[in-house]
Amino acid sequence: MARRNILQDIRTPLWMRYLPFSFHPYIHLGRHDRLAALWILFFPCLWSFALSGIEIVPIRTIILFFLGAVLMRGAGCIINDMTDQKIDRGVKRTQGRPLAKGALSNKQAVLFLGAHLILGFIILLQFNLFTILIGIAFVPLVILYPFMKRWTYWAQLFLGFTFNGGVLMAWSACHDYMPTSVLVLYGAAILWTLGYDTIYGCQDREDDITLGLKSTAILFCPRLKLFLSLCFSGMVFLLVLVGIIESLRGVYYGLLSLVLLVFLYQLIALEVDRPQSCLNVFRQQKVIGLLVFLAFLMGKF
Repeated sequence: MARRNILQDIRTPLWMRYLPFSFHPYIHLGRHDRLAALWILFFPCLWSFALSGIEIVPIRTIILFFLGAVLMRGAGCIINDMTDQKIDRGVKRTQGRPLAKGALSNKQAVLFLGAHLILGFIILLQFNLFTILIGIAFVPLVILYPFMKRWTYWAQLFLGFTFNGGVLMAWSACHDYMPTSVLVLYGAAILWTLGYDTIYGCQDREDDITLGLKSTAILFCPRLKLFLSLCFSGMVFLLVLVGIIESLRGVYYGLLSLVLLVFLYQLIALEVDRPQSCLNVFRQQKVIGLLVFLAFLMGKF
């Protein structure tokens, strides 16, 4: 009962009620109960697959990439919580995390992290050497990311480089070369992450200032919507450039226009001083990811 009370403030999805309660802290630690960020991580992989030509991508490869996204996102969250557990106790939004509340020990977290990394490496070994090397190259970025908000206001940009390695890996899993268009697509995904993670960071802005942490949500506070406009318009500009390089059909650009309209709607609706509004707009990024995926699918055929 005591351990149940420790996590009573964490929102529990309905499906978790069918699992033993002893599993719940682990699921919360890996954020496996929160799917919005998972889809945001996986959609850039799908963009790359669609640009490659979705008809040539085996279903097995897509499934492995999805499982890899689940595991590596989980690993990143575990590393983040192990690094930030003391900070999390001072931030209202994160006080209920398992390590911050004492629902799990550091030893348990390390073992859970090890399981994620081993399974992730097994999945990585299913691909060609090109993809394996790219995957290994991104591991240091995953480890370093939790420290960035202590060192720089640009932690969200660093997350963009880290979070979107799947763009490069999804292409390399199907090809033995890396064209300019995929590098430009990687840049577009980085700008997208810079924008939506800045919105996500607005939830903790006051606590972060108190704790001496840094973020683009703090750096650009006076002109936050202007900064977000530049991030999202820059993303769409790079996506247009990808379409020109790859000679995609006109429908691709039509759907990118729709993406711009959705961004405009989100920026108008966003209330940067209301955490719930920031969270809602962050969750709406799934719509952006889906629209860009459809744009590539329809632009190729």
